[in-house]
Amino acid sequence: KPRTSSELEALIGGKLLNRIGAVAMIIAVGFFLKYAFDNNWINEWTRVSMGAAFGVGMLFLANYFHRKELTVFAQGLVGVGVSSLYLSVYAAYNFYQLMPQLPAFGLMMGITVIAFLQALKYDSLAAAVMATAGGFLTPLLLPTAHPNEVGLFTYMALLDVGILILVVAKERWTLIEQLARIATYLIYFSWFQEYYQQSDMALTLFHLTLFWGLFFSGEFYKLFTQKLRNQTWLTVGSVMNALAFFVGLMMIIDGPYPEHSGWVTFTLGAVYFGAYQFLRKQGKTDKLLEIHYLLSAITLLI
Repeated sequence: KPRTSSELEALIGGKLLNRIGAVAMIIAVGFFLKYAFDNNWINEWTRVSMGAAFGVGMLFLANYFHRKELTVFAQGLVGVGVSSLYLSVYAAYNFYQLMPQLPAFGLMMGITVIAFLQALKYDSLAAAVMATAGGFLTPLLLPTAHPNEVGLFTYMALLDVGILILVVAKERWTLIEQLARIATYLIYFSWFQEYYQQSDMALTLFHLTLFWGLFFSGEFYKLFTQKLRNQTWLTVGSVMNALAFFVGLMMIIDGPYPEHSGWVTFTLGAVYFGAYQFLRKQGKTDKLLEIHYLLSAITLLI
């Protein structure tokens, strides 16, 4: 239906010019701040505080525009606000050394929680993806002087639990589960190559099994509680989980105890075969995942 002249006037004068003016003001403020930074008009604490205040302001503006039913615009403001908060904490810790590692880590965790809550409030997958990325980037942006396996992997496990719960509430957000799985194993294998010691074998084996168990349990929960709309993604994630876990097991065991690698492989194959039999009898699985469990079991057992 063609717009009337009054509707066009409201669109151009009330929305388009308003947003153009807002963008122009942001650019002008940005140039002013850069000039002030370059000439040391503003000290480091003030710079970080301004970044944080800008981020909080964007979140409040997002809430305002959301109430005005400008949903997409509000989601964009959430992304800008969360990014500003992450960058402010990172700058305070890494660029200016204004705070120690532990408080900065705590602030990053708090921002991640806020980002997830904002994603739920605005039903925004983009905000959820940003929160997931920020959560897993936190230990990389704020590294400790010495490797801390328990602290790092406990944090990652808690983050994975939160994401899995979120995906249960928002089934169509399965993308963030896939991102969490990839990030978890990438960080684990990177840590393993850099810091693993054979004396930590039992603890590392526990953490690796914990990661696999969390995602494996998530598969089962969704099979029994949801009408799956993303069977292909669920199966791809399950294959990735099984493969990463098996490779991780072999990296830990095959070096010092190669004679036990066969029993470990057999046991994992038995687990997947048991899962296949259980789900087949219950009749609550899709064929694609059922075939994956069966083929995984056969491959490992052979």
